[in-house]
Amino acid sequence: MHGSMKCLKTLDLTCTPIKKIPNIIGCLGALETLKLLGCLKFQKFPKMHGSMKCLKTLDLTCTPIKKLSNIIGCLGALEFLPLLFCFNLEKLPEFQSNMGSLVSLNLVNSAIKDLPSSIGHLNQLSELKLQGYKNLTSLPSNFYKLKSLGDCNLTGCSNLEAIPKIMEDMEHVLKQLSLDNCGNLETLPNNIGQLTRLDTLSLVYCQKLHKLLDTLRRLHCCLTTLDIRGCNLSEEAILGDL
Repeated sequence: MHGSMKCLKTLDLTCTPIKKIPNIIGCLGALETLKLLGCLKFQKFPKMHGSMKCLKTLDLTCTPIKKLSNIIGCLGALEFLPLLFCFNLEKLPEFQSNMGSLVSLNLVNSAIKDLPSSIGHLNQLSELKLQGYKNLTSLPSNFYKLKSLGDCNLTGCSNLEAIPKIMEDMEHVLKQLSLDNCGNLETLPNNIGQLTRLDTLSLVYCQKLHKLLDTLRRLHCCLTTLDIRGCNLSEEAILGDL
């Protein structure tokens, strides 16, 4: 493979019955896109010979993969990592400091229990999708080191109890924060008003959220959408807080 396909940039194996890929795939030095979407028999990566130093997209959506081992740490050029509906994937490997190119991490309806604390290394991450991440109870303390994060979707994280205090690195970048159906969320960070670029805040059916915070008023110059449908807020609380 490596001798005859050294210029290969895209390998699309979507919905094939492949069970594994040969370890010499690491010798495809020009490969930029590897798609294994819907490969229902694919469970793990081999130990690779060589390194896919140009790989930008690794799509494992709807695969029964159980672990990513340390392959991710070798992919310094990786930008997009879709892991949607990976129901058997319970743990992510630690993110390495050389993974600063990753801009999108999509974990919608995965079985992952916790985000690794090393997520703070992903300083170019602009999109984090965690919808349906039912095992998540809290975000790692260095979550706010994601200084490029513009879109954070935590919809359906039904066991999420709290959002960490917002740190300076994220104050001027986060534009969209979705917390719909976070049924155990009781309060927002006291300093949420410091998100000076936040234009959309969605809190649909956060039924334990009884009060909005005064600091939201600081967002009057940027916030264009506030969705509080289904929240257990009294009329006085809504009108008073707004």
